[in-house]
Amino acid sequence: MSNPTPNSNRVRCILFWVDGILVKYDESSLFESLIGLDSYVEDGCVGQLLSVNTPQTTETYFNQLLGFQPEASPPPTYDEFKKKYKDLNLRVLSSSQSFCEGLSGKGFECTHVDDYDKVVKIINDHDVDIEMVIVHVQTASTEECDRKRTILTADHLIHQLYNDLPKSEQQQNRTIFIGTILSFAPDHSDVEIPLTEEQAQSKAVVPDWFKLPAQSTEFFEGKPFQARQTSPMFVVNSHPIVTRKDCIKGFKDTEFIKGSSGKMLIMQYLRGLAFKMGHAEKYGA
Repeated sequence: MSNPTPNSNRVRCILFWVDGILVKYDESSLFESLIGLDSYVEDGCVGQLLSVNTPQTTETYFNQLLGFQPEASPPPTYDEFKKKYKDLNLRVLSSSQSFCEGLSGKGFECTHVDDYDKVVKIINDHDVDIEMVIVHVQTASTEECDRKRTILTADHLIHQLYNDLPKSEQQQNRTIFIGTILSFAPDHSDVEIPLTEEQAQSKAVVPDWFKLPAQSTEFFEGKPFQARQTSPMFVVNSHPIVTRKDCIKGFKDTEFIKGSSGKMLIMQYLRGLAFKMGHAEKYGA
């Protein structure tokens, strides 16, 4: 039997985006009583995704996530996405009806989902020619009760998929990449994220006269770029074989900052996933 090609009928990457779930740092009550996410984070590695230094919306975050400038004019279409990532087939499942309508108008296949048990069924439908699924779970408001309800929904979903999919995929000689992104609410863009104690100590010993080399987050497509350093997205990656494991205990922001994936631009994140799937050239080291 020949090896499956990048365009065979199977989901190879699931990306969960929990949109607007964060409003401050060290909100311990938000991360209590999580089952699936606690187990999932201990098998993966964590990083921070930096956005452009302008006000953000769900739509501009999504443009960046796809690898485009946030306020691209006209907004990127599905045809442009497929051209950028060598015919990568994408499907979006979203809790937001208006977000779905906007994406559908640009040619994306977006399904409005209000019953998340249907998500597992859709992802398991191997008769559909889809390689990447983005599950967009948006909070109803910034009230703690709504955000808690949202993260428990995400926890339930990932508990189902993370425990069931890898087993079934392994039986079919498949590797599936799972990523979970948590973003701050758009009107909470100025939240400072502290350094770990080890990072602070390392920074303290650098002499004032020493100029650090330019970082990858300071450039985009070879041009100087100013990224916002506050309110990053946190991303947890579980990519079997190709991803290291962090020494992180528990799914919470005070643990996320210990992640070994460091910082990168949101606009470069999907390119790394696409590379692992054979749909993009390698980015970075």
